[in-house]
Amino acid sequence: MKIEGKVIVITGAARGIGQEYARYLAGLGARVVIADVNDCGHTLKLVQAEKGTAISAKLDVANAASAMDMARTALDAFGRVDALINNAALFGGLKGGRFDTIAETEWDAAMAVNVKGIWNCCKAVVPAMRQAGGGSIVNIASLAATYGMPYGLHYTTSKAAVIGLTRGLARELGRDNIRVNALAPSAVFLLFLPLLRHVSLFAMNRVLSWVIVLGMFVLAIGAIVLVVLAVSNPAVFAPI
Repeated sequence: MKIEGKVIVITGAARGIGQEYARYLAGLGARVVIADVNDCGHTLKLVQAEKGTAISAKLDVANAASAMDMARTALDAFGRVDALINNAALFGGLKGGRFDTIAETEWDAAMAVNVKGIWNCCKAVVPAMRQAGGGSIVNIASLAATYGMPYGLHYTTSKAAVIGLTRGLARELGRDNIRVNALAPSAVFLLFLPLLRHVSLFAMNRVLSWVIVLGMFVLAIGAIVLVVLAVSNPAVFAPI
């Protein structure tokens, strides 16, 4: 698996699992673009403290112009884009409830960020991938879409749309040598990351079968391994 030197854009990377994607991929030698609507300074400092190469970019994924600005920032800094991890999403900030009590503004916000945001970012970076001769896009979906999570129908529906978007886009971009995959975790569990950060990718892949799910919680290291597999070249990735 080749990661070193790749330019990888990660949306929603100011905190949480997006921050961990940035740290781990930079640790493997990738040049990382940390993109978020929130301040990315902390993530950038963490990556640089670990001798990684990264820049930050302000990004509102729901705004097409903002996505284009992010892509230009990446190209100005590194000259190419090899991979895009569409991690930015609304979840914790959404108000749950029975489907008929969800406010229209909440529904629209979930669709704007979780679905339209992926579309915007793909449109922004795919031209650079085509110019580079190929690339990889990883869209973060959710098991909420496959088992039908109740009382959060706006989130559930948006993540189901991510799966459909991924399948359709994979067929469109295959001729351009651009792979498009989706990862559908449940709740991501970050506690074990400090213990596993320096374990080899091979070793993590070997144990992935028994560490990826604890009840309904996904170990973050399992999600990271799958993302690394998807953005590496060549990649072997199971469709959902």
